[in-house]
Order: sequence, then structure tokens, then C-alpha cells
Amino acid sequence: MGISSPLLKQAGFAKSKIFTAIAWVAVPDGLSQYWQLTSPIAVKAGAEIEISFIGGTPSNAYGKFIESASNRSGIDAGSTSSFFRVRFGTATLNDEPGDINQDPIPTSGENKLILTPSEDTTFETIGSRGSGELMNLPLYMLRVRDLNGVLTNEIPLTNKSQGETQSPTVGDVSAVMANFTAAVWKDKSNL
Repeated sequence: MGISSPLLKQAGFAKSKIFTAIAWVAVPDGLSQYWQLTSPIAVKAGAEIEISFIGGTPSNAYGKFIESASNRSGIDAGSTSSFFRVRFGTATLNDEPGDINQDPIPTSGENKLILTPSEDTTFETIGSRGSGELMNLPLYMLRVRDLNGVLTNEIPLTNKSQGETQSPTVGDVSAVMANFTAAVWKDKSNL
């Protein structure tokens, strides 16, 4: 059975026979588009930052999945744009054990990165460092958990009807796409 409602559809979810799945994702151009948070999110050493993304080939060396405001802690595509580079922390992919530093970036499918910073830090952007080293892969969910595993921030980046400003479902920080155009929205089933 499944849940169907106008609110779920508006938030970017579509009814499926098996489960509710994401229908829309924002695919940044890799040149000028990224998500700017409306306020910095502070993260303690040992807490978790989760980013969900659709696999593919990053178009920029060092394209950022997530990067701290200090530029010290984060996950990017490294110098070859094909392997993860993790700094000042550890990261896992798809709940598999073991740090992913220098592991290949998946070229397809839905994926989940979890970064555990090794120092207290803040995050202000998703998919960039400031306005540089941009990521062209669809990054469609940000979650932050505190040291006790409690979800403190959640921003689905899938609500086409909200356009450039994506509202949180947990916390009070939104994400705004820099240089937004409506063309950024793609039907996930076509990716």
C-alpha cells in the first residue's frame, strides 16, 4: 500500500508499488550552481553529516560534495574527479564499513555519504567551496546528526515547487541555489 498525498508530491516524492521514492532532483551545471545554506550549521567532532547523491562523473577536479567553512573538513572528487578525497575526518559510503578516502566515486545509482569530522567545524554550502570547486552531480539530501545520533538538520533538495529555496524538514536552516534556473530540475527516473 503506500502513502500518497499532495504534500508528498509537492515535496518531490511519488507513489511507487514498493516504496515512496524521490521524483525530482536538482542537477547543478558544475559552473555556477551550488546550494548556499541560509545559516551556517555547526557540527561537533564525531557528529555526522550525511549527503545523498546520484552517481556520475564529476566535471571538476576537487568538486565538493560537502566542505566546511574553514576548508579543512569535507569530501570532494580529488584531483582526478574519479576518487573520493576525505579531509579532517572519516567518511563512509552506503553504510559500508571502512573509510572511503581514495575509493572510486560511483558512476550511477543513489548513494549516501556520511562524513564524521575530526574537529568542530561549520558548514555553509553544499556542492561547492564558497563559489568554487563546484559539483555537477545531483546532491539531493542533507542530514546532520549530533553526537547522540539525534537528527538536528534535514534539508531535502527535491521539492521542485519550492524552486531555488529548499525548506528544511528538521531544523531551521534552508538551502538556496546560487544562479538558479528552472532547468536545474530533472526527473530522477531519467538519470
